[in-house]
Amino acid sequence: MVDAKGGTIMPGMIDTHVHVARGVFSGESGSIDPGTLIPWLAAGMTTLRDVATPPGVFPDVKLVADGQAASHEAPRVVWAGPMVTAAGGYPFTVPRYASVGEDVESVEEARQVVARLADGGARIIKLGLEKGYYADLGWALLSVDTVRAITETAHARGLRVTAHVTSIDEVRLALDGGVDDLAHAPLEPIPEAMMREMLEKGIGIATTATVWGVANASAQAAANAKAYADAGGIVSIGTDYGCCGQAAGLSPYLAEMEFLRGAGLTTMQLLVAATRSGAIMANVSREVGTLEVGKIADIIVVEGDPLADLQALNNVRVVIQGGAVIVNR
Repeated sequence: MVDAKGGTIMPGMIDTHVHVARGVFSGESGSIDPGTLIPWLAAGMTTLRDVATPPGVFPDVKLVADGQAASHEAPRVVWAGPMVTAAGGYPFTVPRYASVGEDVESVEEARQVVARLADGGARIIKLGLEKGYYADLGWALLSVDTVRAITETAHARGLRVTAHVTSIDEVRLALDGGVDDLAHAPLEPIPEAMMREMLEKGIGIATTATVWGVANASAQAAANAKAYADAGGIVSIGTDYGCCGQAAGLSPYLAEMEFLRGAGLTTMQLLVAATRSGAIMANVSREVGTLEVGKIADIIVVEGDPLADLQALNNVRVVIQGGAVIVNR
């Protein structure tokens, strides 16, 4: 028995866009120090979706759970491994990100890469579909046939496919190729017909609105997230930790939520995005994301009412992961 002492009981929160290895991976030891992930867990963030990591980082890291059980040492990390892209495409176009890419030059090679990542424990496949930051710089893109081969192979293995996109042209490629979600909210307005198609296909969007460093881009990403959430679409909270100097834990996550609230998302929409929708995007919705009989007990108790004051999320009193009480303040 755990006494909630009048607090709010809710599922553990999920960040659906992080790059853990950039912040906490030790290249010398070839491992992740579990202690560096504690800030997330202590803040009530029980699952992280890592969407681009150098090859070989995660399979041997014992703290990473497969979604069936928690490590009780750190957040559950659901990972994609390296970003699959065209030869010469993003992220190879940005030198500091090149280590998280893996290029493919044929449909068959693409299928082989997905199978290898699935065998290694990935539950997500990430595609780099970026023709140039905010513009058309001519960066190489995967063909639609290759994207379809990747999604077909991933779906046959129970994996979701997410696509790094910024423009509507890139979203079009992702949709035609059968992806499941967008790793960023687009930086251009989503046309009405495209939004209807996304809704029909159950496409998800990870927000990452605050990381762009360009006011109009961030505002447009947030506006797209609001429009999609209002239409009933799946929207999750993503911070892009490891990209832009964010601290580990709740601070950038709550800043993202507040920015989105300023764009018009309701507090309930944000809490759903942080939990149920996040679990869908992380491919763990059968295990976590809601409080239901039969799911893994990833539960937090917040002092106060986050529906009345989102800042109440700063006051997580109890963290239960996999049925074990990790924090009880």
